[in-house]
Amino acid sequence: VAPEALLGVVSDPSPGTASDHSDALFQSHVLRPQGPVDAAGLARALATGGAGVVRSKGHVRGLDGALWLVQTVGQRAQATAARGSADVGLVCLGLKGQLDTQALDALIDPR
Repeated sequence: VAPEALLGVVSDPSPGTASDHSDALFQSHVLRPQGPVDAAGLARALATGGAGVVRSKGHVRGLDGALWLVQTVGQRAQATAARGSADVGLVCLGLKGQLDTQALDALIDPR
């Protein structure tokens, strides 16, 4: 790697491109809760609820009114108090054709 690139002095870096490989294997879905949610409960449901989520990360407004960072990897789930401010939204990734977007939407709007 050129030292200029490491130091951030490249005048016109080449744009990155998404891998066709990842697009063929995975799909994503964004959850945007309109109100407060049980952050820990949502994290557990994403990790173990059977909607096909293999990874998720984002921020939600908790039942306590605070902003929470929700992260899942496989069946591991974590909800921690967020530092600073962030937009509410949670990106969920799953294998293409196995991500149940209706089930995910029902987690934040269980009508």
